[in-house]
Amino acid sequence: MDYFYNSIEFNSRSKLSEKEKIELNDHIYSILELYNKYLKNKKDILVSQIIDQSYLLKIGFNLLITNRIFVNDNDSALQFYILNKIFKFYVLSGNYRGLVFLKKIIIIEFFKGIEKENNLNIFKEKILSLCGEKFRRDYLIFEKSKEESDGSILFGH
Repeated sequence: MDYFYNSIEFNSRSKLSEKEKIELNDHIYSILELYNKYLKNKKDILVSQIIDQSYLLKIGFNLLITNRIFVNDNDSALQFYILNKIFKFYVLSGNYRGLVFLKKIIIIEFFKGIEKENNLNIFKEKILSLCGEKFRRDYLIFEKSKEESDGSILFGH
């Protein structure tokens, strides 16, 4: 699917309205929080509002944490490969566009980041790069204001 990220098709599917960009900010922030929680404690991750709202996240964590694909941890690379294929087929077979499309792509990247054990900043830059340079700048402003209003620093700035 990496070729898909560079294609005209990806560009046409990922167009967002201004309202969708605001919603995507919240989604990315929630995904980054979830990723950070997962890096810290893999077992208590299933209690999360964002997982309850996303079919792909539910499936992914259900398969990974309950080991429904493979029981043997030595097969985890193959487990992630199969999970990645399931997600890619799911996304590519649907005619998803705009916000829904980008949310699904970001979830695919979430599990790829977990597989590669990327640190939070690498994962964040990868998903922001999918959205374009202007969106990245706007998101970082959003993130900073969100952290200031919450009084917390979640992502180590």
